[in-house]
Parts: sequence; structure tokens; C-alpha cells
Amino acid sequence: MGKNKEKLTELSSTLMEFFVADVFRKNNVTTDATNRLSDEQKAKIKGIVEDLKTQVDEFLAGNSSDVTPNQVKDALQPKKKTLREIIREKKQNDTDNETPTE
Repeated sequence: MGKNKEKLTELSSTLMEFFVADVFRKNNVTTDATNRLSDEQKAKIKGIVEDLKTQVDEFLAGNSSDVTPNQVKDALQPKKKTLREIIREKKQNDTDNETPTE
């Protein structure tokens, strides 16, 4: 599990760096502008990052169950329902959940 966690951490940080760089590029933000953060803003950002890391670690700890390849295959297969079937099921669920009013 240690290797998976390290790979996930590395992947997450790489994606985050890419995302932040892309947002900066789209908004024409230069490195000069990023260096002008106040100490309070930097502390808030660090706090947010630590909070997110904690949440990810808790999530990963809760998902330590083993998943079989068949479960993954079943989850990835698209559900073959038409829009008509989905609407019909929703209407049926709505009528089943209605309580009679007197």
C-alpha cells in the first residue's frame, strides 16, 4: 500500500502543479505577481493544503478494502439505459415516495 500511496501523492502533486500553471497562464499571471503574496495569505494557503492532505489520507485509509477485477469491470461498463427509461424510473420513484395527504 505504501507504493500506491506514494504514486498517488506524486500524481496528485503533478496534476496540481499542471492545473495551477494552466490557470496562471490563462489569466496572464507572472512569477512577479505570485511573489507578492503576504505572509498571511501564504499561511492560509499552507493551511488549506495541509487540510486537503489530511482529508485525502483519511479517504485512502477508509478505502483500504480489496477490489476484485470483476468489480472494477462491472463498475466501468456503461449502463445501457435510454433517457426514456431514466425518466420513467424517476417518475415511478416519485409516485412511490408520495405520501397520501388527507
